[in-house]
Amino acid sequence: MPKYFVASRVKAAVGALSDTKAKAALLDFLIVKRTLAIKGTQQVAITQGENAYLQATKELAGAWNRPAIEVSAEREIFNVFASHDTKQGYRNGRYISNGTGTTIGGNPWKAVIEFSSDSPRQVSFKNGYESELATLLLKAAASQKKPSLLESAVWYFRRTDLDSIVGAISEPDELAKCIRDAFVAACDLNSLEVVALFDDTPTPIDMTNLQDDLSDPHEYLPGQISHQSSLSGMVGSATSDFDTKGMQIGAGIVARLAAALLTKRFLILTGLSGSGKTKLAHAFAAWIAESDEQYRVIAVGADWTTNENLLGYQDALRPEIYRKPTNGALELMLRARDDTERPYFLILDEMNLSHVERYFADMLSAIESGEPIALHAATEDLPGGDGDTLHVPPRLALPKNLFIVGTVNVDETTYMFSPKVLDRANVIEFRATAEQIESFLDDPQPIRMDALAHKGAGYGPAFVAAASGAAPSLAELPTSIHPNGAQCAADLKARMVEAFKALAPIGAEFGFRTALEIARFVAFHATLTGPGWQFSAALDAQVYQKLLPKLHGSERRLGPVLKALGEFCSLHGCPASLEKIERMQDRLKDGFTSFAEA
Repeated sequence: MPKYFVASRVKAAVGALSDTKAKAALLDFLIVKRTLAIKGTQQVAITQGENAYLQATKELAGAWNRPAIEVSAEREIFNVFASHDTKQGYRNGRYISNGTGTTIGGNPWKAVIEFSSDSPRQVSFKNGYESELATLLLKAAASQKKPSLLESAVWYFRRTDLDSIVGAISEPDELAKCIRDAFVAACDLNSLEVVALFDDTPTPIDMTNLQDDLSDPHEYLPGQISHQSSLSGMVGSATSDFDTKGMQIGAGIVARLAAALLTKRFLILTGLSGSGKTKLAHAFAAWIAESDEQYRVIAVGADWTTNENLLGYQDALRPEIYRKPTNGALELMLRARDDTERPYFLILDEMNLSHVERYFADMLSAIESGEPIALHAATEDLPGGDGDTLHVPPRLALPKNLFIVGTVNVDETTYMFSPKVLDRANVIEFRATAEQIESFLDDPQPIRMDALAHKGAGYGPAFVAAASGAAPSLAELPTSIHPNGAQCAADLKARMVEAFKALAPIGAEFGFRTALEIARFVAFHATLTGPGWQFSAALDAQVYQKLLPKLHGSERRLGPVLKALGEFCSLHGCPASLEKIERMQDRLKDGFTSFAEA
């Protein structure tokens, strides 16, 4: 009976090999080794005319279940040791002619490889080459491990009927050893090579990892997006990926960020400089996007006094041309307009270096009203220059799949946001605690944005659909999330009325829009968090993110309101909001307080 690896086991091997010490060139070394093993000689030509080389490349790097590699095709080769790079490990079919042969012909390989004077040149290994392999083929990063020998074997045998290799063996440890040994033999790896290049830690392989049929590469190769029908599990997946790539972000902040974006497509991140605001926005956008073209991080300048830095302008001397901003903001909006099912992210870094109302008023209005923004007076779309194919229309409605995230630092060089801006967004504040700083300093790790990229892309279409549609019904929450959704809905109504009355004495009460957005946020927060969700956590987030940011003023004006809100938070279990209120009350001793903290 045939025995093939199931797709999930191959996918696990791809994941395990994607973030190791291995350089991409390890694949080329294995191709040479396998070519020599197939040929049964000590030297061989690494050329398209050598069938052993073509077979070795197909076995170790062929992406698809095809008889041969198509030289003219894109994404035909997959380097399992380089799936974290910008191409996700894919190479075009021309790799057969300009890949391995070019790599091993470079100067770094001179201590390992020697070429004959024949035509075509024959490749062989120099005496003692094993001592040079680690330097040549592994990165020095102390935080990463050598690639697993067993996972490399799983990848190599992804298309092989293992019945002829493992026979009747079913015991997990023996099964794994048999597959590991078969890979070592297939590539004729000696003990020095194994020690130098691989982690040979034994790991069992269960019979449940095998099936009767050959797996489809679309099921295990990266970038072959399996779109999720819902957002269930998204927060857990994102949090796990962030934690393993150097970001110390808890599930709570990820759920708040995602729920805020689903509530309204404009979010403000504020807090201490260097606390991770821009990194989080960038990381989430990169994680959920299928392509780097789906997001832009744009630094706002102190000289931004008009909307031209975001929307461009019609050339006065050549009115048939529309000058797009060079930062790519308008290009991003136009791509989002033409690609409605995938999310796009415009991240405005240090948004308050200039007066927001001066450059962002048109977009703020468009977010709220849904009306298109007037870009130029021509009657037809205008090109951005000679050869430009992404033309600019006279009017542009902000696409419903465009999410805007602004980061805010507060110091003497920046401008405060007006209440009308704050009222149109959730405001998530970042603060670092002493415990977080201590934990970070115990094992500081760089954030691996390249390794995060596109890992959550399967959730993209569902994310857009949820943001564009109605919120889930809080009253009809599944009992797996909360045993009494109807009571949650009633409690939320009562809590909002209480908060409204507390804010009314100073004219800071909220309107219908804010009430609807709070209800929408709470419903999305519940759905995203899933089992274990607490109503009080969502309420706490909305007091902090929607009600407190607008508060500013003197002790006489704000003192009674902060006291009332503090009692509200104590009574209803909102610890984060209560802590923020206490900090605002402390600053009232100076005669004035606001949400923003320098």
